[in-house]
Amino acid sequence: MTDQTGPGLAPVKERGEPLRLSALATHGYLDEDGEILYDLIDDKLVEKIAQAVVHKRGDRKTVAIRRTALTSTVFPNLPGPDGAFEDEADPEAAEWAWTQLNELVWRRCDANAGKPVQSRLNGSTGFLLCRTWATGEKGVQGVYVTRDWECIREDFIKPDQKKVENAIDQQSKNAEMGVERLPEFGKKFRTQLNTSTKRALASGVGRVDLLIEAGNSDSHDDDSSQDEE
Repeated sequence: MTDQTGPGLAPVKERGEPLRLSALATHGYLDEDGEILYDLIDDKLVEKIAQAVVHKRGDRKTVAIRRTALTSTVFPNLPGPDGAFEDEADPEAAEWAWTQLNELVWRRCDANAGKPVQSRLNGSTGFLLCRTWATGEKGVQGVYVTRDWECIREDFIKPDQKKVENAIDQQSKNAEMGVERLPEFGKKFRTQLNTSTKRALASGVGRVDLLIEAGNSDSHDDDSSQDEE
């Protein structure tokens, strides 16, 4: 979105902020001090997402809730995309407000451990929240909950694995650059690359092992090599 300021026109952020606050207030998500009531937003999201249960990988496109639909669930009276902004008195400001609230909702649906909706699902359903690109609409993400291993592997584990691979690749490139410029420290660069990755992996695996040993692992768990790609 461009931040256009014509003659007598304030920046789009200044025009859109009152619309953002108004949407929060009219939907009941602001307290008397103007603080956002995130718990109420999470209540609405969990109620909706907990119904989007995927039992097998092929069902994701029909079950997953698209990102824009999540925002519309939390803010049903807020003008949304698909041309609706054009009907507003200030389309740019309305679009800015929508974008900000859309980002707010999506952050609540972060699938990482400890994040708001993911944490709530542990107590209420025991499902895992997954983000997916398999929504039936190209370039649009969505969310669903599942206990299916193939879904978990595809949308919960693989994205993290890719992040780890990218981080190690970047660290390797940095080490290569260091060796090229300072060849006398070549072995030191290699040692640091090797030990840091091994240490991080060992720490993570160790924490998971503690839970498995405590009896939290599924009795039907199959630790087979077919999951290693």
